[in-house]
Amino acid sequence: MKKAGIIGGIGSETTIEYYRAIISEFRKRTGNTGYPSILINSIDMDRMMELIGTSQLSRLTDFLLAEIDKLNRAGADFALLASNSAHIVIHELQEHAPLPLISIIEAVLDAVKRLRLDKVGLLGTRVTMRGGFYNSVFSAAGVTVEAPDPDDQALLQEIITTELVPGTIQPETREKVSHLIERFKHRQQIQGLILGATEISPLLRDSADLLIPFFDSTRLHVDRIVDQIIT
Repeated sequence: MKKAGIIGGIGSETTIEYYRAIISEFRKRTGNTGYPSILINSIDMDRMMELIGTSQLSRLTDFLLAEIDKLNRAGADFALLASNSAHIVIHELQEHAPLPLISIIEAVLDAVKRLRLDKVGLLGTRVTMRGGFYNSVFSAAGVTVEAPDPDDQALLQEIITTELVPGTIQPETREKVSHLIERFKHRQQIQGLILGATEISPLLRDSADLLIPFFDSTRLHVDRIVDQIIT
């Protein structure tokens, strides 16, 4: 089996979610009660977000490449970014990284294509919704990606940064996000919804009442990661 390397700490709750989900999926598939081999490099989230926020993408690429190289030197066979926002430079990283990188965007696209959808919505951080990195990959496959209107983007950004990342979710937050999704569905006529921030996934994973296909980016990424571990 292969050893996975996780660029984590972006944020901490997400890294924990990845670790648990990978172990759970590994055991389900293999019937093994043990653990897959996983390395975690918990990086400086504030540093990453500063580089993204100031559009220093070349420096961001260099920063992440150096952190991925630490996983390579520690013996990982492949690596992943436990964050949607960090995928803003995924193409540059895949080109220069010393290890194969498993892209969350490609994992989600494959799931969307299986349902033959041509217009989907994207929820995530402001960087993810406005960064265009989902759009560029999806448009090449003939799929349109829509973001919520600016006010709802601002609301979602606030919820992610003040509640979901720290892990202090208020009781009314799920209802707020559900109403946001209903507005999104009707205004942009989306056929499916990408949960493009790993922190959102636990909040909405069981929301079948919203009557739209969800593409849980974390779960889809984990499926692809376990594929790599056991092949």
